[in-house]
Amino acid sequence: MTKIEKPTSLSRRDFIRATGLISASALLAACNYPQRDVSPLPTLEPSPSPFSPLPPTQEVPTVEPSATPDTRSYFEKYVYPALYEVADRRREEKAEADPDYWQRVDRELNEGRINFIILGKGSERVLTDSMQMMSLDIETNEIRIVAVPRGVSVPEVSRYLGNNRVYMANQAHINGGMPLMEKVLEDATGLSCDFVVLVDMEFLIRAVENLYDNQLEVCVPWEIDDLNMGYFRAGLQTLNGEELLRLSRARYYANYVHRDIVQQYVLKAMLRRARQEFAQGALAAAGFLGKGLLFFQREQSAENIQTNFDSGVFIDIFGQLVRQLATNGTGGEASGFGMPSFAARYEFTTENNWFAPDTTRRRPPGGDPLAEDLVSDYWFASRAEVRDFITGNISGTGFEAESEVCGVTE
Repeated sequence: MTKIEKPTSLSRRDFIRATGLISASALLAACNYPQRDVSPLPTLEPSPSPFSPLPPTQEVPTVEPSATPDTRSYFEKYVYPALYEVADRRREEKAEADPDYWQRVDRELNEGRINFIILGKGSERVLTDSMQMMSLDIETNEIRIVAVPRGVSVPEVSRYLGNNRVYMANQAHINGGMPLMEKVLEDATGLSCDFVVLVDMEFLIRAVENLYDNQLEVCVPWEIDDLNMGYFRAGLQTLNGEELLRLSRARYYANYVHRDIVQQYVLKAMLRRARQEFAQGALAAAGFLGKGLLFFQREQSAENIQTNFDSGVFIDIFGQLVRQLATNGTGGEASGFGMPSFAARYEFTTENNWFAPDTTRRRPPGGDPLAEDLVSDYWFASRAEVRDFITGNISGTGFEAESEVCGVTE
């Protein structure tokens, strides 16, 4: 993978000062007024002129076309095109290095989309017990999020290691690193792994403390009484970082599918709070964005997170945004920052994997783990479900509890 040079980053003070220069520019309309009528000069007597006098003339005013205002948000105008260009280039580079890339990645499905994947390690700091794939449609500015079940069997790992053991999805990264993890996720869903972030268990605590003043309003979709993580009533609650981590880890009251769903509600709550911060105006948005970039850099320096991309990509894109707004008046034409919103959530279905000695492990419905072509013969059901969900052919949002239980509307 081609390494992207890391650009010089802006200090937080420069970032806020530059963004504070944003202002709306007014358009001046130019008008041309018609001249007065020009009357012909009288003919001198007694020598009549052989020419007839010209009729009065009037200049037709030029009508200037009215400018169509650019109503795109800052994210839609500057951030998304830059991110999509990077994602598209990386896809092509992967395809050149791997002839099977476009077999497992659905080119049509990923057109016009940027995919962000968050992998969360469990308490043992080894297994990726949380795998959330967020797919952003850059035209509608909406995100659809897919949870990959941690317990689904992934034959890719045993083939990578050259043995006949049965492995679960949460064991892919520890056995094959980021490349094998990406292959498993792309095989299972057809979505390209554009920007992958792997975080440790305490990342959520630090994020809430540093970005949200250690309190986040979240919808708990149902009552949770967990043996290890405690009790949470159903409804809208304001929780601190440690409480949110316990909420996100609880599964012994039900199962890991319920845990994945609750984690999606937490992610939506984090994005909703970010949208509220950005809605406070340019300076508030600049402060929040600068705080987020600094937090990301500190976490990466401390090796608390791993990525499949150079973080300089994001720093450069947002730095270019600031410079554009500070030096080019047309930047003010974009209306608002335009943070995306979650449109829907999903987790593809699984069934008992009777090929495994441990029959509690799961597989996509009808999948043959011994098939030569895993994309076509093992993952076909999950890929079809994900495609239907991403394209909007599955009804419902999956976040119905926000309005029905918590009274939250966006």
